[in-house]
Amino acid sequence: MLNTFRLDITTPQGSEYSGDIIHAQIPLDFGCMGVLANHAPIVTILGSGLCRLREKSGAEVLFKVGEGVFSVAHNTATLLTQSLEKAAS
Repeated sequence: MLNTFRLDITTPQGSEYSGDIIHAQIPLDFGCMGVLANHAPIVTILGSGLCRLREKSGAEVLFKVGEGVFSVAHNTATLLTQSLEKAAS
């Protein structure tokens, strides 16, 4: 069984994505950050760019995100962003 964690993405319009994922690549102002299950707690500033997710099913999901905040705690990640757009994979 693959280790997964919960990711919730929220914009000012409300909840946009929620799911169990294996890996997330999150854009930051100074590069990007990879997140796996059981990641250490962190709160950081989200940079605008491409957010790459690997879902539990193995499917890859790409989003273009705007600036915001990203946090991880207790095997749950929360991405709060000003804008979100599905990107072609």
